Amino acid sequence: HDIPAVCDEINSRAEFLTAYGGDTYADLGKYQAIFEFQSMIGELVGFDMVSAPVYDWAGATTSALMMAGRITGRRTVLIAGTVSPEKLSHLSNVAAAQLDPVVVGYDADSGLLNLDQLDALLSDSVAAVYIENPSGLGIIEEQAEAIGELTHRHGALFVVGVDAISLGVLAPPAAYGADLVAGEAQGLGVHMHYSGGLVGFIASRDEPHMLAEYPYLMVSIAPGTVDG
Repeated sequence: HDIPAVCDEINSRAEFLTAYGGDTYADLGKYQAIFEFQSMIGELVGFDMVSAPVYDWAGATTSALMMAGRITGRRTVLIAGTVSPEKLSHLSNVAAAQLDPVVVGYDADSGLLNLDQLDALLSDSVAAVYIENPSGLGIIEEQAEAIGELTHRHGALFVVGVDAISLGVLAPPAAYGADLVAGEAQGLGVHMHYSGGLVGFIASRDEPHMLAEYPYLMVSIAPGTVDG
C-alpha cells in the first residue's frame, strides 16, 4: 500500500515520542499511540472493545478463534477455503491443542463460500465460522450476513477477518452479524521493511462473556465510557 507522507509527519509528533514520566518510567507516548489505534479500529469495525496491537493478521486470527473456542466450550472451527495457507498453517500449529480446523469449500467461479457445504458442516460442536472480507482471493463476500445467520443458528460465533483499510468503503463487520473481528492494519500507514511493519488487531462487543476470555489489553470507545 502507498504510505502518504502525512503518516510519517503525524507519527513523529511529540505526543507519540514521550520517553517516560515520573518514577514509573511509563512510556506515555506509546500509551497515547495505542489508545488512538484502538479507538480508530473500534470505529472502523463497529465494535466497543479492541486489543492492543498484536503481531500480525495470522496471529490475531488464531487468537480470536481460540477465544471463540473458550467462550463456547467447543473445538471445531470452520474456515473459509479462500483463507491463505499461511493463516491455516499458523492456526493448525499454534492452536492444535485447543481447536480442530475444518476448511469449507468455495465456488470456483465466484469465489464465494459454499453455503450448502457450510450448512452441512455446522453442528452444535462448532465453536466458530471464520471468513475474510474481502477474501484472500480479493472477492467481496456478499453472503456474509447469511453466513452469520447460519452460524448463530447453531450457537457458534461468527469471526470475520478484515484488512483495516478496506473498511473505508466496506460496511463494518458489526453491521452484518460478526461477533469477533481479526485483521491487519499495516495498510493504514505502516511502512513494510524486511518482512516487518505488520500489525494485527482483535475486536469484540463489550459483553461480559467476551471480556472474560479476552487475551489482550482492551479499551472501550462506546459513547460515554471513555473518561479524559
